[in-house]
Amino acid sequence: PVCPIANYTKQVTQDNIPRQLGFNDDAHPTPEATLDVQWIMGVGQGVKTTSWTFPPSAYILDWALEVGNTTSPPLITSLSYGDTEAGYKAKAGYGQAYMVRLNEEMKKMAVRGLTVMCSAGDAGWTDVGFGGNDLSGASVTSCDKGQAPIFPASSPYVTSVGSHFLTSSGTMVASSVRAGKSWTTGGGFAGLSPTPAYQSAEVSDYLKSTPEKPQPGLFNEGGRAYPDLSLIGDNIECVMNGRIFPLQGTSSSGPIAAGLFALINDARLNAGMSPLGFLNPSLYRWHQNNTQAFSDVTQGFNNDGLVQPPYTGFPAQCDQGFAATKGWDAVSGLGAPVFPPLLKLALEQR
Repeated sequence: PVCPIANYTKQVTQDNIPRQLGFNDDAHPTPEATLDVQWIMGVGQGVKTTSWTFPPSAYILDWALEVGNTTSPPLITSLSYGDTEAGYKAKAGYGQAYMVRLNEEMKKMAVRGLTVMCSAGDAGWTDVGFGGNDLSGASVTSCDKGQAPIFPASSPYVTSVGSHFLTSSGTMVASSVRAGKSWTTGGGFAGLSPTPAYQSAEVSDYLKSTPEKPQPGLFNEGGRAYPDLSLIGDNIECVMNGRIFPLQGTSSSGPIAAGLFALINDARLNAGMSPLGFLNPSLYRWHQNNTQAFSDVTQGFNNDGLVQPPYTGFPAQCDQGFAATKGWDAVSGLGAPVFPPLLKLALEQR
């Protein structure tokens, strides 16, 4: 990815200019990387930021291996790329072995005290209608194919981030086609990885209590459940080529989450403490002990996919899916993080 760093820093006064690793072509910016840099820096004011660029032939495992060979890599990474688990399996040179190895590399990152934030996808729990998968291109045209978990968002070693928007009255609603958006926040259950211990209680309660879920056989009830969090992901302004563009999607929510937790990391480091590292066990423990640290998203669904022109054959809405509800759910995770109580909890944790 490339980001117009020079253009951005001319318009936004920042003491810390992002460090650039790898070649960056300012003349040909891409929205994805531009969004990441601007919102990580915009939320994480004053935190040292790195833009890490790889050639077009590289993919996520190349980044992960490079992190493993770097003495002092960034403490938090926002990652907005991925594909369905089936997309990896079907792509020559990738397959399930690629996902297994990537999981191993991200497990190493967790041991090293690194945090990885991954966007949960923009086409619901089935990926119906999504035409821009990184490896597999266009996705399914039917709502009835069952789950299509997005990887690495469905990895147990990353913090998976979904999206919501605010109504005029301030109510948080999960982003979806039926809620008036052109896309739907991702979420569901992994096929590759089982439910990790850190979320087993919340996921079990959800599956027992929610009446709104796909019929048995269409998803893996024993899989790693995602997302873990939900952040705003609608009408997120981004400066590119001297103009302001409104962007949307879980790719917007991921860097906002990264910026927020970078501030918490910064506070811990300034207090002589270690970085947060692998975040998920702490998130679920904090939720159990202090629900005020999360603002619960209880409205919305992820049944739908991505809106396409009528002639393509992609359905606009789907009958089955998951619903946002009280507590953890497969649409909004634990909810939206609330900074003051999370900061307090993080500073109390040794």
